[in-house]
Formats: sequence, structure tokens, C-alpha cells
Amino acid sequence: MKIACIGNINNCMFPLTRYLADAGHKVTLFLLEEFQHFLPSADVFDSVDNVEIVELGWHHQNFYAVSANEIKKKFKPFDFFIGTDYSPAYFLKARMTLDIFFPAGGDLFDYPYRKMGNYKGLPEIFRIESWRCTKYQKWALPLVGCVSMDPANEFFERFLPKLKMEKIDRIPALPFLYMKQYSEEYFLKSKFSDQINKIKKENDFVIIQHCRQSWTCDKANLHYKANDLLIEGFKLLVENNPEKKCKLLLLEYGEDVEQTKKLIDDLGISQYVIWFPKSLRKDLLGIIKFCDVGVGELGRSWFSYGAVYEILAMKVAFIGNRNDAEFLSRSPELYPMLNATTKEEVFEGLDNILKDQEKYKELGQKSYNWFLKYAINKSVDTILKRVSEKNLNKKENKIGSFLYLKLLIIDSFVKIIVLLNIIKLKFLQLFSLSASGRTNAF
Repeated sequence: MKIACIGNINNCMFPLTRYLADAGHKVTLFLLEEFQHFLPSADVFDSVDNVEIVELGWHHQNFYAVSANEIKKKFKPFDFFIGTDYSPAYFLKARMTLDIFFPAGGDLFDYPYRKMGNYKGLPEIFRIESWRCTKYQKWALPLVGCVSMDPANEFFERFLPKLKMEKIDRIPALPFLYMKQYSEEYFLKSKFSDQINKIKKENDFVIIQHCRQSWTCDKANLHYKANDLLIEGFKLLVENNPEKKCKLLLLEYGEDVEQTKKLIDDLGISQYVIWFPKSLRKDLLGIIKFCDVGVGELGRSWFSYGAVYEILAMKVAFIGNRNDAEFLSRSPELYPMLNATTKEEVFEGLDNILKDQEKYKELGQKSYNWFLKYAINKSVDTILKRVSEKNLNKKENKIGSFLYLKLLIIDSFVKIIVLLNIIKLKFLQLFSLSASGRTNAF
């Protein structure tokens, strides 16, 4: 079967394409407008020949530039569609729907709710088209065949009913890493290989937190990661274990990097912290693998996300914020971890691991076993089953007549605004030429 995978935000789609290709499917990965650290090359040191990669560069502000016919033509050869990010909006523009949608985050809680913002007179073409993309995203999401999403906290889950998606089939999140590629040779290719080996040899205990620095925002914000709790908990660890050489590794990534550096300076622990640049995942995993503990987000309870799965995949003990009561009834089994929501709990977790590292190496192995069983094997098997079922039953999702009417209205409205913008521009050009002619006459 020919499968189109659209978008690679958070490195979410490229690993899946490789599993699908291994199963004998012909797979193409279509890149939207992706950050450099979310390109396929961020995951591999060598080329991958069994997955075709096509760069589209689509995003919300160039929604107007891509016609429905162009979208239809591009995806007509394919039988199955898996998408993330803005892909639902673009598919709806061509009156198409996704078979599987993977919400990366903002495509569920942000994109469908964006406004046009403040403007005077006519909204600019890019602004009105960005707004149209928002509406299309909101209307497209209830039409997807199924949602690939692990159990999430109550705050995030509430967007499914808000978007009329609560009755759509749920399957596990996409397999987040292509586990077949990881070997000692792979990790040695990391550009940080020599540096992390030196750090490991010179210290008794190495901690990493590689998620974004984002902690000065409102605590209700979904991007709040409470990195400050780790910094303050780490200070307690250093103070209570003066005989041990401890290092905390952080990334220069996120809007609060400078605030974190200031906090570290204020607490007097700069000599115990090493900053790495924002890096590609293929280089980062070679760091994580050699750490004694990985710390995730501490601000809000989560079950799964990129950073935690990267830590589990490297067999490293994990500290994070997970309210087990939220997830026990919605997951067959929870991965082993240490929970922390305060600086004291962070210190306690770090101190326990420091004092019994062999015990927590076993915990890292158990977490890895869980990850392989549920986050990789079960995920891949479930998606392959959906593909097989689609192959047997070629029914397509139908777009209702009422939605067609709404799309017709919004398209007509946008065309009028665009036409008025063109007329306005032509008028201003003529006025400018006329004024220039009068000036020259004098």
C-alpha cells in the first residue's frame, strides 16, 4: 500500500515511516515547514533509502498559496494518510481527510482557536488566510479516521470534546523512535561523544534535562515546565553531598534560558552545570545514554511526550511529574519512574539514585522494557492493523453537506477580502503614480 505521512514536528513521523517501509509499504514523508531539529536528518547519520522525502514548506501563513487541486494532485497516488500539525487543514481544503491524526500539541489546543488579531481597515491577505487555515483545522479534526494519542492530563484531554473528537477511535501515540538503528556505533557518531565521555569519567553523578527552558510563564500555560524546581532541587543535592562530583546538563533551548542561567548564578551552583547548545536528536541521545538520570517536565502531570520517551529508550532512570491516579485506569501498565512536583521531591529522587545507582539502573532497564512493549511494538502493530483494515475496506470519510456549506461561505468571504485588498493596492498604486506626476509637473 502507498502511504503518505505528513509533518514531522517533534520528530514524530519519520520513525513511523521506517517501520512502515520495513513492513513492505511504499512510504513518502511530506515535510511541512519544519524546524531544522525536526528534519529527518536530525535522527540519522546515514541516508535512508526506503522512504521518499518531499519538502512542502506549507504552514498557516501560506495557506492561500496552495490550491485544492495541487493538494489533490500531490496525494492522489496514495491509499492511506497519516498526518500531524496543519495537515488536517490542508487536507480539508482539498476535501480530503486523514486516516490517522497525531496531535503534537499546538495543533490541538492552539491552532484551532487562533484569531485574526488587531488590524485597521481590511485584514491583510496573509492574515485572512491564516485565519481560514485555523477554521479549516478546527472543522477538519472531527473528520479524521482515528487519533493516535496516549492518555493525557485532564487539561489536554478536554480539547477532544471541545473539537467534537471524543467519539473518534483512539490508538497509541506514534512510535517515537526507530529502535533498530541504535547501536554503540550510532552513539559514537554523536558530535558530543568525546565530551560526554570526559564528563562521565570526571564525575560521580550526571543528570540531564533536555526539554525546553520554560518556567516564568503562567503556571496554567501548557508550555510551563517548572525547570526552576530541578535547579533548586539540584542545589540541595550538591549541598547535601559535598563529597560527590555531580553535574547537571541542560540545553540552551527555550524562551527562559537566560532566566535559568541567572537562577543558577544566584544559587551559586554554576560550576556544577554544563550547558549544551540546542541540538539534533541523533547527537542528544548519545548524551542521554551516558547519564545516570533524566529529568522531564515538572510543571504539569503528563504520561508521555518526546523527552520522557527519549530517556526511557536509553535505559536511564526518569524523574518527572505524573499523577498516577489520572492514568491507572487508562493504561494497561505504567512505566517505572520517580515522581516529583516540588524541589524537595526532586532532591529526594536525585539523592536516592545517587546513593543506589545499581538499583536505579535496573529501574531504567524496566522502563525501557515497558517502552519497547507499549510505545514501540504495540504502536507499530496497531498502525499496521489500521492500514490492513483500510486495504480491505476502501470506504472514505464523507464530508457532510452542512460542512460543505460552511466551507463555501468562508471561501467566498476570503475571496471577497482578497479581491478588495487587490483593488485597494491598485488604487494606492494609481494614486501614487498620479501624485508623482503632479510633483514632476512642478
